[in-house]
Amino acid sequence: MDTINPLAHVSQEGYSNLWAWLYATFLNGIWARIFAAAFLAMAFWLGVYRRRTAMGIVLFMMSIVVTYMGGMVGVMFWWAK
Repeated sequence: MDTINPLAHVSQEGYSNLWAWLYATFLNGIWARIFAAAFLAMAFWLGVYRRRTAMGIVLFMMSIVVTYMGGMVGVMFWWAK
């Protein structure tokens, strides 16, 4: 279990800074909307048109993660802003 624990490899401050950086650059604002829309469009195209259901589901989940993780990370790391 120690190999998958991120705090075994990075300090707590570095881990918090990583998530604060992700929130500030990727999970917030226009970039989050662009990535979520692109993932959703690709999920529809691959899942329905190309009939690759597994890839469509993966891209749909990535769209959900980008959409909802921004708010969750913003709430969890409010002090790092």
